Amino acid sequence: MTVTTHASPTSSVRSHGRLRTAGILLIVAGITFFLYGPLHPQSDSGEGSKVDALIEMLENPMWVPAHVLALISYACFAAAVWAIRKGFAFAPVMHRVTGVVLAFGVAGTIAMIPHALASTGADAVRAGGEDTFWYQLMTWNESIVNSAWALSIAALVVAGGLTRAVGNRIIMPIGLVGALAYAVALATVPFIDTFDPLFPVSGLLAVWGVIAGIMMLVRRS
Repeated sequence: MTVTTHASPTSSVRSHGRLRTAGILLIVAGITFFLYGPLHPQSDSGEGSKVDALIEMLENPMWVPAHVLALISYACFAAAVWAIRKGFAFAPVMHRVTGVVLAFGVAGTIAMIPHALASTGADAVRAGGEDTFWYQLMTWNESIVNSAWALSIAALVVAGGLTRAVGNRIIMPIGLVGALAYAVALATVPFIDTFDPLFPVSGLLAVWGVIAGIMMLVRRS
């Protein structure tokens, strides 16, 4: 169960302000995550290897704008978790969960920077294929770092929903399905195409972020 802080009028106002900040950040995170999906370049040919598909996407002019939106989204999710931790006095379990989520949030945000810049390595990938630095970076960045980020958000959705610190049990399935779909798609996309259709489903995480953010904005101190 989540307990709000009531040490003094000043601390109560500060806590409420941080929760409002967290709400705004969640809304921005949800909107930018939702826009990131459709703007992400796709491999239109449908033929060739994973290397060919990656080159096609890296050479698409929308690569950088799409991933800048992803970077903003990841950063806002991380900042929202930080604000939530400062605005609530949590029970030990929830405190540990948000600590882990914050750590993965920071790691995912940092990892998104070279991911966004990977378009500069398109020629290197074309020349060297799977053995190039950029291809290996993209592979492990997506399958490990980003999928771990998605799983940490899934943990936040569940813990936040059960304690009503972030969202509630009604919207919890929306965020959980979206986060898990994103995690599975990311973990497998460098190797197989089987779970690629889950990427659009991950948009549910954006819906959860916006709703959870609005709920936090209207939360009473």
